[in-house]
Amino acid sequence: MFIKKITCIRTIAIVIGLCNLSIISLPLLARKNERKHIVEITALQLRSDLLSIKTYVTKKVADDLKKAKKWGKGVAKTFAGISSYTFDAIPFEFFTDFKAIDEAFKRLEQGVGYIQEAMEEYKKTLTGNKKKLNQSTLGEFLYRRVVARVTVTDAQRRSLEEDPLKMDAFVRSGIVKKDEYMYFTLLNFAVRYYLEHELKR
Repeated sequence: MFIKKITCIRTIAIVIGLCNLSIISLPLLARKNERKHIVEITALQLRSDLLSIKTYVTKKVADDLKKAKKWGKGVAKTFAGISSYTFDAIPFEFFTDFKAIDEAFKRLEQGVGYIQEAMEEYKKTLTGNKKKLNQSTLGEFLYRRVVARVTVTDAQRRSLEEDPLKMDAFVRSGIVKKDEYMYFTLLNFAVRYYLEHELKR
């Protein structure tokens, strides 16, 4: 009887010990798993991903923009849920100058802070268990970040905020400096690249 009691006590102690271990380790495991989905952008990371980002921008994004231009605003809204504002904000002008694209890529590493900040800011807009990007809200969000950073007058900035179609015209006329437009647009493509990988759209 005495031996049975000791065995029983040992079994209870082992079970309690395992429970305590699991209580301690579960949050740690959860945190570790959470961390896997968080992309931390560094200059080294950008250097490592440069070729992939370049391919993403010059192939995938360029093809998507060609399709958008071909099919138009109505189709984009009906089949992809893209708002009129976001469609008008599509940076078609970016792909008219491949030399300027190469120049922007030379500065990509300088945008580490911008990319990380934009990703974190956008993710705050996601609610609940959303894991997919909303391409319409992301497009508008990224466009407004460019508008906030290019060197223009307050009146011109307001005009760009109200009517995104003006951006390409402002770039062509020189009101918006082309190098700024190319640089911030490229950083936005990098933000999109990392968000798509992290949130697995």
